Amino acid sequence: MTYCEVPAEYGVSGYRYTIVNERPVLVEPGSRRIVEIID
Repeated sequence: MTYCEVPAEYGVSGYRYTIVNERPVLVEPGSRRIVEIID
């Protein structure tokens, strides 16, 4: 799975994002835990 930096204009730091089942999700990089599904 590929993790990408969240663009600065979204004001989210310390997380990455990836695509799961065609939906973007925020991921905590240390644990690889999904913290939010983006609608």
